[in-house]
Amino acid sequence: MTFQDLSEAAPYPGRLPRDPIMRPTPLVILTALGIVALAGCGDEDDPRLRLATGGPEGTYFALGQDLAEFVARDVEDLRVEVLRSAGSIDNMERLAAGEADLAFVQSDTLGADGVRLIAPVYEEVLHVFIRSEIRDEVRKLSDLRGRSICVGAKDSGTANVVARLLDHLGLDDASTPRRHLSWSYAVAALAADECDAACALVASPFPAGRELLESQHAVLLSLGDFAEAGGELDGICAANPNLSRTMIPVAAYGPAPTAPVGTVAVWALLVARRGVDDESVKAVTRVLFDNQAELAERQPVLARLTDPRTLPTLRFPLHDGAAAYYHRDEPVFFVRYADAISLGLTIILLIGSSFITARAWLARRKKNRIDVYYLETDHISEGAETADREGLEDRLTRLHELRRKAFRELVKERLLADESFTIFQDFLQSEYEAIRERLGEK
Repeated sequence: MTFQDLSEAAPYPGRLPRDPIMRPTPLVILTALGIVALAGCGDEDDPRLRLATGGPEGTYFALGQDLAEFVARDVEDLRVEVLRSAGSIDNMERLAAGEADLAFVQSDTLGADGVRLIAPVYEEVLHVFIRSEIRDEVRKLSDLRGRSICVGAKDSGTANVVARLLDHLGLDDASTPRRHLSWSYAVAALAADECDAACALVASPFPAGRELLESQHAVLLSLGDFAEAGGELDGICAANPNLSRTMIPVAAYGPAPTAPVGTVAVWALLVARRGVDDESVKAVTRVLFDNQAELAERQPVLARLTDPRTLPTLRFPLHDGAAAYYHRDEPVFFVRYADAISLGLTIILLIGSSFITARAWLARRKKNRIDVYYLETDHISEGAETADREGLEDRLTRLHELRRKAFRELVKERLLADESFTIFQDFLQSEYEAIRERLGEK
């Protein structure tokens, strides 16, 4: 069997093709039914969070197993079930389908609206290894045109990032064949000269990378000069804003590399579905950070576990349960914002007091205006006892106009429709009737 046959038979370890000859026997069926029945007798109220990780040889899977162990140890009535997967894209799809509650994903992976951040776990660096024999011909990523590239397992974060970089450089699948192989198969393909490059998006340094470099079958390919402003790395990151420029330093893998290797990086994130219980997510977050030192002894990448508030550019909003953990030491709302609340109440009281004062002033002003109408009525009526017919008619006309003017002012709210206005109307009417009576006597 050639390596080509082997790679097609098993895309990554742990996922083998189904044997078409195998058929379920009655004994197998009865056994399965018995297991299901026994499982149904268990505690249905036992909270269990399903954590999508990665392949059994990857960092995500190892992290998931350690996290599940510590949650079982430290949190009563909460368990984490570790699920194997193809990687970041597969994990995001499982979250969207409700097949997982928690997942490890890379920060550049597109996700559904319901995905929420728990914690940035560590930074993953893109490693591009090329066969040593072609190191003089291939000095940059675009030089791989026409050559075979192992881009990572299908639906993995590595495959996702590498595909976008190749597309950005115009290296389509037709001109530059892409092979979806997990790391162990990609290394074997390099050794067998069946591919020219192998990619891995992982924490740096990683032991398998050192083994490959020490075998002298491969060398690291730089994506650009890290020190050069406006160079290839900046162009790649400008086209892919969720990637950040970084480098693999000299001697990161023992004797290799001998010069800094420019490349790109993403954050490995622990995320959850929005609907996952806040208290459960808070408990998982607490286990991660409270046991960081102990967990980092098993998985050194956890030494880089980070508070997401220090990385404001991450694309996923924070889960409410995780936020409750990060803000646990902050005072409650009214204590935290006591000064602001006090200032706000003072301003409200001042505004209210000013409003009352202004309203009272307007009321006094309107009352003063009605007093003017009283005086005008009295002035018009003055001398009516000795006036001739023409003088009396003139007074009636002026009183009538004064009444109309008062009502216009009332409609425009320049006068108050209160008892003072009623008294004014009665006073004006009495004067009007008195003058009409004298006019009748004439």
